[in-house]
Amino acid sequence: MTQVEATMHGTRSTRVKLITRALRDLSDTALRTAEQIEVQLDRAAAMVQETVAGGGTLFFCGNGGSAADAQNMATEYIVRFARNRDAYPAIALTTDTSLITAAGTTLASIIFSSGRCRPSADLATC
Repeated sequence: MTQVEATMHGTRSTRVKLITRALRDLSDTALRTAEQIEVQLDRAAAMVQETVAGGGTLFFCGNGGSAADAQNMATEYIVRFARNRDAYPAIALTTDTSLITAAGTTLASIIFSSGRCRPSADLATC
């Protein structure tokens, strides 16, 4: 039985323990990651600050679930996350479906017509 199945079918006590353990694991992972990329986080924060101070726009992108995260991040900058302030210009590149599908179609056409991919159902051949 997987952890998800145990959570769904177990007793209340088992479910609470499994969920609590998963949240603790997530917290531990976040703390380790923050420590490991501290320098990069500082640089990223400085880049955001420089961009906003210079009147620039923040751009966010992602794929799959990260696309939703990108939309949320852009919204947080526009809608004043955490405190009342002026909105910062921010755009989630994942929200322009016309651009995304046009670019995807064009790029796929270029890749396939260049011979980089063998005709196959297996895209791993690219």
